[in-house]
Amino acid sequence: MEVKDLKQFYQKLSQLDPQNPPVVLVSGTDESIFDEVLKKLESKMQSLEPVITTFSGEPGDGERFLEEVFNIPLFSPYRMIVFRHAEGVLPALFSRDSSRDSYQTDLSSRPEGTLLVIQHEGAVGKALQKSLGSKTLHYVSRDIFAEKLEQTIEQLAHSAGLILSQEALYEIKERTPPRTGALQSALQRLKDLLPADKHKSVSLEDVREVLFPRVGWNLFRLVDSLFSGDVIAYRAEIQSYNVSTDSFLSLLSQILRRANEIRHYRLGASMSMRPAEMAQFLGIQGRHEFVQKKIMQQRDQEKNRFSNERLEKIYDFLVDAGESFRSNVRLEHQKSYFDFKAMEIFFPGDGRQQRTG
Repeated sequence: MEVKDLKQFYQKLSQLDPQNPPVVLVSGTDESIFDEVLKKLESKMQSLEPVITTFSGEPGDGERFLEEVFNIPLFSPYRMIVFRHAEGVLPALFSRDSSRDSYQTDLSSRPEGTLLVIQHEGAVGKALQKSLGSKTLHYVSRDIFAEKLEQTIEQLAHSAGLILSQEALYEIKERTPPRTGALQSALQRLKDLLPADKHKSVSLEDVREVLFPRVGWNLFRLVDSLFSGDVIAYRAEIQSYNVSTDSFLSLLSQILRRANEIRHYRLGASMSMRPAEMAQFLGIQGRHEFVQKKIMQQRDQEKNRFSNERLEKIYDFLVDAGESFRSNVRLEHQKSYFDFKAMEIFFPGDGRQQRTG
């Protein structure tokens, strides 16, 4: 049985019968979900004092796994057998080319009280699914689509009892893999390490201190400084550039996003859109109402600073810079290249003397 909703999957884990449990299978791209599954199952089984055996996909683990599964339990009526990275071992063990008899690979005929917990990276083949049996509780982890990532982070934060500032949300989005388990782990770490009085107002500084110490620039603040004309804030952020953690291609992507939002906001304003319509038009309808209001106030100010002609210059710059960064501008020269162009386009009145080397 494949369960697509993670919350529902966790609920079914809490309801499983230890005497006659299903096979618990987690496949896909997000290994951190498997870690959370193990925590929940270990907590549920703890009072039964099960014997726990773990395999990690090493050579010979397939044979040892089958031997362990079909052994009669001696020390406890309950067992939990965990197999990590099964994709490198079990598919071959249960393939049609295997010399084993079918009764030796039918995991549904294992002794009672034996809970199998399997982590499989990627898609699970039909032969392995057949060997696991019909009584399988299966969750397929997938990367979160880019257009749903911010909304997902907010929802997961809300479930954890956290409210993120816009800057904090962007920092998590930019520096955390777009996977449910990874995001849940990051948010849980925030909740565990931040004082309770900060849970309802998590700032960028909180996120950086707990999750991402010693990182370089604040990408969100850097883009803000460009479009607000704050050369002092821009100078502070560009000087914080860290070649090992920061990417100018990511910066170009965020500048493009902001320029598009200004263009869309100008169009929506010309059509006299109401706030709810504008939020839908900008794709921020899933955000908290106060965040929507702040974004729209910001875009209203920016549309007055950036004419269509000036936006076209930004688009031309993004095309040229993107091609240059991918081809002939070496990594150690990208900061100087970007700074020279940014001062011309975003701060034309501040003079060349403020550029960095």
